[in-house]
Amino acid sequence: MDYAGAELEADFHTRWGLDIHDFFRGRYPWGKLLRLVERLPTASEYRNLVLKDRGLAEVLLAEESQDPEYRRLDEGELDLPFTDETPTYQQLRNVTDLLRQLIYVTAANAKAQPPEPSPRPETALDKLRHEVAQDTLDDALMQLIGETW
Repeated sequence: MDYAGAELEADFHTRWGLDIHDFFRGRYPWGKLLRLVERLPTASEYRNLVLKDRGLAEVLLAEESQDPEYRRLDEGELDLPFTDETPTYQQLRNVTDLLRQLIYVTAANAKAQPPEPSPRPETALDKLRHEVAQDTLDDALMQLIGETW
């Protein structure tokens, strides 16, 4: 409970009206605790903590790289929203992006830059993958053009 105790306590209280300490007092079985943790919504304090944890992301990335059977999910195959991130909010952001693109196509002049998509939440694992890919690209570029660049 040292890792995410406060987050779990807040989530259990707001979501189910439960005192997480009742599990330690023996009022509820431990299996129930585990089942409830698995059922926490993606927009919970606990899930936000886990998805933003860089240390956990490093462990997961190391496991991925050592497992020859690991299949990385395709882009968009896994949706990872965070605290305050709901399906409704995601759809509103998508509509906003589409409207901005429509305005760009119909009203922009030739010199205008296309609109950037609205920012999306990014997990620590996604950030780490991006850094590793960027480092690999930088290393390859250095081999091609040399250190003098």
